[in-house]
Order: sequence, then C-alpha cells, then structure tokens
Amino acid sequence: MTHQTCPMADSYKSFDPDLSPDEQEEKARLISQVLELQNTLDGKLTASLRYLARSIAQHRH
Repeated sequence: MTHQTCPMADSYKSFDPDLSPDEQEEKARLISQVLELQNTLDGKLTASLRYLARSIAQHRH
C-alpha cells in the first residue's frame, strides 16, 4: 500500500495541538491508510453486489 497525502487526514492535524509534529504526521498517515482501506472495501463490496445482482437476474430468466 502506498502512502498518499490525503487532505482530509491532513486536516486532523489541527484538532489535537498537544501532539508533537511527529505524532501529528503519524496520525495523519494512519487516517490516510484507514480511508484508503475503506475505499478499497467499498469498491470490493460494490463489485460483489453487482455480481450478485447479475447472477440473480440470470437465474430469473
């Protein structure tokens, strides 16, 4: 998995001023990874549902 900058993750840096710059960067990196995984899972779920819908449609005809 490649690390990409995520504007949404970067915005979380400003919510916790008690974190050091390194901790803020780590938090932003982890948030980016979670968002990337969520997008991957959403895509796989969508593909699975489309496959299921096609299978049901084929069995009805």
